[in-house]
Amino acid sequence: MRLHRNSSLPGSATAVDGGGPPHRKMSLNMVSLLHRPHHHHHTLREQPPPTRAMAAVWSDEPISNPMKYLFSEEEQFSDVLCPRCSGYLNPALVQALPPPWKELAPDGDDASGFYDDQHNRVMWTPPPGCSAAARRVFAANGTIVAVCSCRISWERRRFILKKIRVYATKYKEQVHQTLATELRYLLAACASEDESCNL
Repeated sequence: MRLHRNSSLPGSATAVDGGGPPHRKMSLNMVSLLHRPHHHHHTLREQPPPTRAMAAVWSDEPISNPMKYLFSEEEQFSDVLCPRCSGYLNPALVQALPPPWKELAPDGDDASGFYDDQHNRVMWTPPPGCSAAARRVFAANGTIVAVCSCRISWERRRFILKKIRVYATKYKEQVHQTLATELRYLLAACASEDESCNL
C-alpha cells in the first residue's frame, strides 16, 4: 500500500484520540518519519563509511611491535645487518636518506657528514627521519651505506671453488705420477738379477 503526504494511515486518526485497536496505534513521530523517508537516507549518505573513518583516525598512529621485547637489538636487525660488522648484508638493503639530505664523503681526517641543500644545513649525525637500521650502521661504520664484507658473495665463492678444484686436480695428477715413478723403480729393481727384491 502506498503512502501519500496528505493521506492518513489506518489507525493514525485514532492514535491521537486514543481509540482503535492497540496493535495499530502509532505515535505522531513515527508517522512523520514515514512521511519523510528521503531525509533519513540523505543523512546517512553524508556520513563517511566506517572503514574510511577508521583509516583516517589510525593513519597517523605509530604501529607498535610487542614482539621486539622478546629479541635483543642484534636479533632485531639480523635480517638486514651483519652481526659482526653491523653493515648491510646486501647492497639492495641500503636505506636512503630522507630528502633533501645527502651524505658527504669524508674529506681528509673529517668524518662523514650530511648536507641539506635546500636550507644549507650540515649535520655530523644522521638527520631526523633516518631508520633505526641506518643509525646503527652509522654508529658502527661512520657511514650509512656500509655493506658487509664478512660474507663472500656467490660469484666470489664460485671463483674460489673453481681455483680449489684446479689445484686439487693438479695435485692428484702429481701424486699419480709420483706413485707411477716409484712403482717403475721398484719393478726395475726386482727384475734386475744383481739386486734382491725387498718390498
